[in-house]
Amino acid sequence: MNNPDKDNEECENDEILLRNLQSEYENGFDLKSSLDTKASSIITASIISSSLLVSITTLSITLIKSVNIILPSIIGLIIGIILSLFTIILSMHAYRIRKYGYSIVSSSFFDQTGKFIESRLVAMRTAKKKEYYFSRLKDYLHTINENEKTNNIKSRIIVVSQWTFFGSIGFLLGSIIILLILLATGYASLKP
Repeated sequence: MNNPDKDNEECENDEILLRNLQSEYENGFDLKSSLDTKASSIITASIISSSLLVSITTLSITLIKSVNIILPSIIGLIIGIILSLFTIILSMHAYRIRKYGYSIVSSSFFDQTGKFIESRLVAMRTAKKKEYYFSRLKDYLHTINENEKTNNIKSRIIVVSQWTFFGSIGFLLGSIIILLILLATGYASLKP
């Protein structure tokens, strides 16, 4: 015969564990939102800063007489543009819609044609408390694990995207600095 006190204690433990898993599950979606915001910010910053820096550098290059002297600036500009495009592509890849798991998937209550399967709902509603908790705990553990993998992939992409963004800004600013140094030292001069 089952001990009712032991069953109640197990259910209380299951309730506590379920609440903790629900909290972790929600934190995973908060992290997803933060990562999406960061990817969107990188895309915006990369587009604005690279457009501005490319415009300034291109304008400066077109005003200089000798193209051979400013070759390092042109190469820096090209590398900066390539890195900027790579940054945007990476950030868009991180920002794209990904498959996230959910603890109870509503589609599990429907068949392929979209017809509601009442027996699945009845089975869940009539399950014993212990079976219900076990099912819910298993669902949460599985979806948390899958969502963590997805967020880890997204965060690694964003880290690489940040570094390519910094690199692109470095090359673009470097191009402008080289041009300014060449102009200031007299190695390059502006067209009349």
